[in-house]
Amino acid sequence: MLASAAYAKQGAVRALYTVPNMTFIEQPAGENVVTINDTSGSISSLQSAIDNARSANPSNVIVIHLLRGAVYSVSGTGLVLGSHECLIAEGAVLQAASSSVSVPLITVASGSTNVSISGGTLDGQGANIQGINASSTSRVNIDKVVLKNFGSDAISLNGQGNSTFDNEMTVTRTDISASSVGIHIQNSTQATVLDNNCHDNGTGILVSAAWANIANNTCHNNTTGIDIAGGSDNVVANNTCNNNGTGIHAGGTGGMIVSNALGGNTTAGINSNGSSNNFIDNLFTPGNATNFISFYPPLIDNQHTDTTIVNGMGRTDLTIGSTTIDDVQNQYNAARSANPNNVIVLHLNGTFTVGGSALSLSSNTSVLLNGTIQIDSFTTATAAIATSASGQTRISISGGTLDGGNLESHTGFSASSASMIQVDGMTIQNFGDNSTHHSGSDSIHFSGGTTPYVVTRCTINKSGARGIWSQLNHQKALYSDNSVTLTRACIDADSSTFGSVMMFNFCDSNDYGLFVEQSAQHNASIGNISNNNSHNIAVVNNSTTARPPTAFNSFISNSLMGASGLKNIGTTSNALTSDNFFFNNIIINGPINSQQFGSQNYYSQNYLSGGTLSTSGAEVFFNSADVSGNLQIHDSNSGLAVIVQNASTTDGAAVVTAQPGALGNGSNDDEWQFIPTSNGYYKVVNGNSSLVMVVQGASSSSGTPVIQTAYTADSTFNDEWLIQPDNNGLYNFVNRLSGLYLDVSGASTTPGTQLIQFPSDGGSNQQFSLVEDSPATAVPGFTLSAAPASQSVVAGRSANITATVTPSNGFNGTVSLSVSGLPAGATGTFNPTSVSGGSGSSTLTISISTSTTPGTYTLTISGASGSLSNSTTVTLIVTAPPDFAISATPSSQTVTQGRSTSYTASVSPINGFTGTVNLSVSGLPSGATGTFNPTSITGGSGSSTLSVATTSSTVAGTYTLTITGTSGSLSHATTTTLVVNPSTGLPQGWTDSDIGTPGLAGSATFSSGTFKVNGGGADIWGTSDNFHYASESLTGDVTITARVASQQNTNAWAKSGVMIRDTTAANSSYVFVFVTPSNGVNMQYR
Repeated sequence: MLASAAYAKQGAVRALYTVPNMTFIEQPAGENVVTINDTSGSISSLQSAIDNARSANPSNVIVIHLLRGAVYSVSGTGLVLGSHECLIAEGAVLQAASSSVSVPLITVASGSTNVSISGGTLDGQGANIQGINASSTSRVNIDKVVLKNFGSDAISLNGQGNSTFDNEMTVTRTDISASSVGIHIQNSTQATVLDNNCHDNGTGILVSAAWANIANNTCHNNTTGIDIAGGSDNVVANNTCNNNGTGIHAGGTGGMIVSNALGGNTTAGINSNGSSNNFIDNLFTPGNATNFISFYPPLIDNQHTDTTIVNGMGRTDLTIGSTTIDDVQNQYNAARSANPNNVIVLHLNGTFTVGGSALSLSSNTSVLLNGTIQIDSFTTATAAIATSASGQTRISISGGTLDGGNLESHTGFSASSASMIQVDGMTIQNFGDNSTHHSGSDSIHFSGGTTPYVVTRCTINKSGARGIWSQLNHQKALYSDNSVTLTRACIDADSSTFGSVMMFNFCDSNDYGLFVEQSAQHNASIGNISNNNSHNIAVVNNSTTARPPTAFNSFISNSLMGASGLKNIGTTSNALTSDNFFFNNIIINGPINSQQFGSQNYYSQNYLSGGTLSTSGAEVFFNSADVSGNLQIHDSNSGLAVIVQNASTTDGAAVVTAQPGALGNGSNDDEWQFIPTSNGYYKVVNGNSSLVMVVQGASSSSGTPVIQTAYTADSTFNDEWLIQPDNNGLYNFVNRLSGLYLDVSGASTTPGTQLIQFPSDGGSNQQFSLVEDSPATAVPGFTLSAAPASQSVVAGRSANITATVTPSNGFNGTVSLSVSGLPAGATGTFNPTSVSGGSGSSTLTISISTSTTPGTYTLTISGASGSLSNSTTVTLIVTAPPDFAISATPSSQTVTQGRSTSYTASVSPINGFTGTVNLSVSGLPSGATGTFNPTSITGGSGSSTLSVATTSSTVAGTYTLTITGTSGSLSHATTTTLVVNPSTGLPQGWTDSDIGTPGLAGSATFSSGTFKVNGGGADIWGTSDNFHYASESLTGDVTITARVASQQNTNAWAKSGVMIRDTTAANSSYVFVFVTPSNGVNMQYR
C-alpha cells in the first residue's frame, strides 16, 4: 500500500530515547552492585579485574567503567562480558591494534543475559572483524556507542531463535560508519533498534529476526539502508533512508513497513522479494518500489488524479453535494454498476445526514469528504459509514467530519471482515457521553478480515465507547498520528488483536489511553503520548474464564503523564499478562503499577518522575547502567558549541556559540541535559547554571534571542523543545510555544554569535549534533608537580629540581619518571628513577656542559603508570660562565734602538667576572724587555702599563707582541705591534722620517749641537709635501731658536728651516720659516 507525501510525518519523527533515571538495575530493593573503575587502560588487566570480580561475586551485577581518555588496544584477545555485566565506555576507545586483528573487540559470552554496553568508541581499523558480537544471548542493551571501520558487522546480536521469546535485545543512539554491516539482528524476538544513525556502510541495518521493532533510525549513503533479509513480522517504522543504493529491502514475511521516508536512493526506495509484507504510509516516489500489490488512494491533502489507484483498474470520479446518505448511496451504487472495473472516487462536498442506513462502501472505493456526515435524532442506522459486506477490500475515506450528534449507540466508521481499509485525516466527534461506557458508541470499529487496517491523522473527540476499537485477530493494523480525547479508550487493542502498530498517537483525558487487553498479542506501541487518562497505558487480561495471555506486546518510548501511568494487570491464574516488553517509556507524575498474574513482563530503561513503582515480585527488570545525560550541542555549520555566554549563572544570560570545551566534567556552560516534560518535549538544562534554554519574553517572533532562565513548568512552553531528527545524525530544536527553530543567527561562524529562533529553512545553522559528554569516572590517578618552577645554571655546572607525585582517588601505583626538552650537551637523571606507593618525590639532577648554548629552555617532566600519564613543566635558564676580555692600546708603537716605549693593557669583565688576571708579554725582540705595572689586575677590571725598553743591540724591525691575561683556567690574549728603528744619533725623543714620497730617501744626524738633514723631494707646497723631516713631539706653547748654518744650493727655492707640523702626513697642517738659496727668508703655512 503506497502513501501520499501529505501524511503528517514520515521518517524519523523526534528523538525517542531518553536517558533513564531508574535507581536500580535488577532488584528494586536490596541490590548489591559491584563497581570496577579501570585505571589500567589495558584489555588484559581489565579482563582480569572483571573475572576476579565475578569469581568473588558470582550473582551480583557488575558495572565496569573504562578509563576516560584511554585507548584500549585489541590484538589477540578482545574484551569478554558475561551475564549481569554493564560496561560504561564513555570517553574511552577500544581499537583494533591493526587491520590483521581477527577477534571481535567485545564479545558477549554465549548464553549471557542482562548485559549492556554504553558509550565510547569502537574502531576496527579496517580489520575483518565485528565490533560487538553476542551469540545465543538475550536482553542485551547497547546505547550511545560510536562504531567505525569494521570489515564485518559493527554490531552483531544473535538471539535464541525466532520463535523463542524473552530475547528483547536493544540498540539505541549508535553512530556507525565505514563497516560492512552497521547493526545485524538475527535469530531473536522483540529486538528494538531505535534512534541510530547508520551511514556509509555496506548495509546500515540487517535483520533476520521475528517481531523486531526498527524505528526512528536514519540510514544514509549505504549500499542498502535497511535490509529485512529474513524472519517474520518485523516492524520497520518511521525510519529515514536517504541517498542509499536501496532504501529498504523487504524480504521475510508478514512485515509492517510503515511511515518511512525514502529519498535519493539510486536503485529503489523500497525493494521487496518477501511475502505478505505490508507497505503503508511510506514517503517515496511511486513506481520506485517494486513487487507491490498497491492501493494508492487519493487523500484529502493529496487529491491526486492518477488513473492507477489499484493495479489493473481504472478510475471513476463521482462528486455529490449536500444531501442524505441514502441519496449518496444510490448514486454511488449506480456508479459502481456502470464502472465495475474502476475504482470509484467519491467526492462528498457539503453536509450529509444519516438516516436508516450507513453509507455502505464496497471494494475499490475512495471517499474524499469535504464537509460533514451528520447523525441526528432521526438516525436509526448503527453507523455513519460501514463496509457493505464481509470480504470488502481497498476502501479509504479521508477528510471531513463524522458527527455523532452527542448520541449513543452509533459508530462513526465500522469495518468487519474486510482488508486494506484506510481512514485518514478525519474529525470524528460527539459519539456519546464518555462519563460511562455506552456499547456501540465507538468512533472507529474494526473486526475480523485480513491485513491491513489503517487509521492515520484523525482527530477523535468524545465517544461513549472507544476512539478506535480494534478486534483484529491476526489482522494487522497501523494506528498512527491520531489525536483522541474524551473517550472511554483512545485505542483499544482488544479480543486477541494481533500485530497492530500504534505509533505517535496522542491520547488525552480518556478513561483508557492505550488499552491492550484480552489476549492481545504481538502489538507494538512506539512513541505515543498518553496524558491524563485514568489509565495511560493498561495491559490487561481480566477475563473470568480461561483464555490465552495478553502477551508478547512491546511498549517502546511512549510518553505518559499523570493518572495511573503504566499498568500491567492479570486478574487470575487463568487470565495472564506475560512476556510483555516495556522499554524506555517516560512516566511523569504517575506510577508504574504491575499487579499481574503472569511472568517475564520485562521492564528496561524506563524514566519515572513524580510517581511510584509497585510490583508483585514476578516482574523482570534490567535497567542497565547507561551513559550520563550530559551532551554538547554543536552547530553543524560552524562546528561551534552552544553555550551560556561567559559561563553566566544569571537569569537572562545569552545563549551563544563558542569553541567546544574539553569533554568530561558534566558541569560546564557548554553541557546540557535533556529532561522530558510532556508530549515528547524536553527542557534543555545547562550543566553550569541549572537554568534552561528559553525563547526570550515568550515571543513567537522570528529572530527573538534565546537565553537561559528558570524553568516555569507552566503552559507558556517557551522553555520546552522538540528534538527532531533532520538527517545525517543531526537534529533540529523546535520551540514548543512558537514552532520556530533554534538558529545560529546569520549562519555565522564567529564565536559569540547569539542564538535565535527562526522559521525552518533547512540551513545547516539549524542542524545540531549531540555530542556525548559526562562526568569523568572518579578513577584513581595522580598529579605531578616540580619545584622550583624555574632554575638557573651556569654552563659547565649542574642544578637540581624536585619532582613530586601526589595521588588521587586512592592511587597507589608506581610512577616512572622521565624528562624531555633538555638542551644539547645537557643530561638529566632521576634519583630514584620512579616513585612507588602512589606518592613521593625524586630529585632530577641536570648537568650542563660548557658547550651548551646559553638560553631559556622548557623542560617537560613526565610520569607514567600503566595507561595513566601526567606531566609538568619547568624553566631551565642556562647562562654563560664568568669571563673577561683583554685589550691593548695603542695598537702600534715605534721606538729607536736603545730607547723605550709603553702600552696600556686593559681587562673588562664578562658575566660578572671578579677574578684576578695575571699579565705577561711574549714576542719581544732580543735585547728588549717588558714590564707590567701593576703585574696583575684585581676585581675583574682595570688596566696596567707595559713598558718596553730596547738596547742598541736590539735588531731594527717590526715585531708582534702578545699580551696574555690568565685567571685560573681562563686565558685570553691580545696583540700589538712594536717597530724598532735604527739609531740615528739624534737626541733623545727625536726622530726623522720622509714626508710624502720623495725620490731619494733622506736622513738626519746630530752632532755638537748641530742637526744635519739630507733629503730630496719635489717641494713643500700646494696640498702635499715631499721632504725629509727631523722632529720631536711637543705639546703646549713652545719657543724655538735656530740658525741655518749652511744650505746646499740645489734649487733657487730649496728650503731649510724650522717647521711646526701637526702630523707626519703629507697633507698635514704646518707653519714653516725657512731660507732659500736665491729667495731669502720666507714663511708659509697650510
